[in-house]
Amino acid sequence: MLDYLYRLLFFEAPAEDAAVDWLPRFPYLSPVGSVFVLAAGAVAIWLLVKLVYFRMEPGYVTPRRKKLLCAIRATALFMLLFMITGACLGLSRQTTSNGVLAILFDCSASMSIADPRADADDIRHAARWLGFNENSLTPAERKSIDSTARLELVKAAFGKDGGATLHKLAERFELRFFTFGQRPEASPVDVDLAMREPLAVIGPAKQNASRLGDALRDVGRRLRGQYVAAVVPITDGGHNRGEDPEAVLPELGAPVYPVGIGLSNTRDVELKFMMMEDVIFKGDRFPVTLHVRHNGFAGRQAEIAIRRDELPVHTEKLSLGDEAEFTHVVELEADKAGTFTFETEIVPLPDEVTPRNNVRRRYEVRVVEEPLRVLVVEDRPRWEWRFLKTALDADKERVRAHHLMFAADRRVAQQRPDMLLRFPDKAEDLRRYNLVIIGDVSPDLFTRKEQALLEEHVRVDGGWAILVAGRNHMPHAYANTLLADVMPVETADAPLVGTGRPITKGVRPVLTEAGRTYSLLRLDADQQESDSLWRQIPPLYWFYHARKVKPGAETLMEAPAGDEMMPLIVHQRYGAGQVLYIGTDETWRWRKLPGGEYHRRLWSQIVTQTGLDHVMAEQGKGRVQIETASRELALGSETVVMATILGLDNRPLNAKQVNAVAVSKDKREETVVLAAQAGRKGVFSGPWTPSAMGKHRLYVKDLENEGEWDVNVVSPQIEFDQPALRADLLQALADRSGGRYIPAAELGDIDGIMADLEPLVRIQRREKPVWNAPGLLILITLLFGLELVLRKKWDLL
Repeated sequence: MLDYLYRLLFFEAPAEDAAVDWLPRFPYLSPVGSVFVLAAGAVAIWLLVKLVYFRMEPGYVTPRRKKLLCAIRATALFMLLFMITGACLGLSRQTTSNGVLAILFDCSASMSIADPRADADDIRHAARWLGFNENSLTPAERKSIDSTARLELVKAAFGKDGGATLHKLAERFELRFFTFGQRPEASPVDVDLAMREPLAVIGPAKQNASRLGDALRDVGRRLRGQYVAAVVPITDGGHNRGEDPEAVLPELGAPVYPVGIGLSNTRDVELKFMMMEDVIFKGDRFPVTLHVRHNGFAGRQAEIAIRRDELPVHTEKLSLGDEAEFTHVVELEADKAGTFTFETEIVPLPDEVTPRNNVRRRYEVRVVEEPLRVLVVEDRPRWEWRFLKTALDADKERVRAHHLMFAADRRVAQQRPDMLLRFPDKAEDLRRYNLVIIGDVSPDLFTRKEQALLEEHVRVDGGWAILVAGRNHMPHAYANTLLADVMPVETADAPLVGTGRPITKGVRPVLTEAGRTYSLLRLDADQQESDSLWRQIPPLYWFYHARKVKPGAETLMEAPAGDEMMPLIVHQRYGAGQVLYIGTDETWRWRKLPGGEYHRRLWSQIVTQTGLDHVMAEQGKGRVQIETASRELALGSETVVMATILGLDNRPLNAKQVNAVAVSKDKREETVVLAAQAGRKGVFSGPWTPSAMGKHRLYVKDLENEGEWDVNVVSPQIEFDQPALRADLLQALADRSGGRYIPAAELGDIDGIMADLEPLVRIQRREKPVWNAPGLLILITLLFGLELVLRKKWDLL
């Protein structure tokens, strides 16, 4: 019946899937008062029409006829009132959508691993995906299973029977395909299901990193505004770059059904890193620290092979115990001078999942013959100097130290070959020293020429200076001298805390985050052990309160002073050279804890490493120092190129930017833009992402002969750091998003698993205006026309 009324009003039938809400809405009236207004209007119209007909019209018309005319006019006027209110009817339609199913394929290098399968179920599942008879495998088929990469198994599983699984999914969902790897976004892939091998367009698996979190976020962004039924990442769970996958789930807003590819119980041995010094003295025995991780080989032995420029120098057996990760130290002897590449390999075991994480290399390791030359300048023999001298004397094979003691007896000094009577007054004499250590010496003991020579030795010749604070002069007395710029700390208004009065309460210094990783301050090869040793050091009872460091300087150790932390050890580049500031003369207290051995080791590596930096600078001497954080860089990973450049006047270059050039072995050039660093004159830096493997030479454009830096770009190993399936991560993604983790064994049933997804039901509502409905307009016209005809018939016109 209501359908006929709808047809009468609008001259059309309502849509078959539409429901009509016959309770109209009145846009021009308030929802609460609309009924009252309409009722009051209807009463007012009836009373007005009745008044007109029964009081104003002639009496010869019968009351029955007047009542009929009143009803006709009142109905027409009420319909006009209904139109004026803008009345609308509601139309509702219910739609159902299965939505988009986003399928992501992991194309990172770990998906190229061919898992050696020993478990019968694993073999059976792989045989089924590859189309083999799982109950009677031939030797060739068995070999094919073990040599098929993870991503290829996925393609085979989806591609069998003409891609039947994908066709079943496509019948229900709108399929969208993506790949992901080292890039921060997912890459859409056009998969044609009509092709015989629809997934042939996927791959290959050779990207150098896996950004699972970034890929999930990007897919969510691309599909925003659409109903995403589920996101299906097909991956081994490797995640080593970018956003945390769990953190992006709220933004994704869809359940995740990850498919885990690979084996959780893979057997693997990995050489995580190899650590050794960049510069070594000939004749020294030096440690090579190896960090090894293994899984599934407890109780077995592996062989370590170390090569120098591809020639074997050491082999030994390595026992793999119950600890999954451990550190192993090998001692080698530097029996030959030169620049070498050292390579350490754990010889692959027969059933390893991949041998690609068994090798590490260190490039540009220099073995030098000449001992370091060190000049130590002090006013008088304070305790700090006594123990420093002991450390230097214990290292005579590598260090030749000369001491200038201004307060020493000249007759005694003349009889000692390691004592000087005066500071070098010629540049060539000062250049003999790789390192100059200045203690608590008054600047008045240096002539103006000697101060200028020392400043130029650091800034121009690339020398190292170590400044050791003291209660009398260093560093505050140098505020207005030629050496003021060499100081890494501000000395103005800094009190000499502790001078002239005993202190009974000491303060315990702490390493900054930069200091923890600074090789000069590492007390042990293992970072955790080094941290533990530093926590044992006794407190200091005096240090210089330098309230701030200069722009560009880096604080390595600091000490508390009330509510502030004061810089205690600070490093700064100054021109071509470098400066290390030590704000206390009480490092000798550290002989007690962690012990005399570590105190000597600390000063020995400070002296040798700073001196060797100067040796290396001498070999590449010029107005440019250019370097990267490491001489070994991973292909595709961004690094920072740093350059310190002097102008023709040997002053820091004043420029907004310079261009560096990276030249590969095959002579291809890449330009690296280096921008000036704020607050650091002559220092420039910029990002560089190597795009080709092999050796590269870095130099500043137009200054090629003034300095260069060699690096080796290698294939990154992060994809093989943990080659096992990360089922725990994939399970967590499924649980937190409301999805389900799909083991590889269930990959063939994925269409059935997806059948559990509820379709999206949408109620679409729109309004149909009644006030301009053609049927209503015609009805009002007919009512007024009927009244006119009747009035004329009954002589009321």
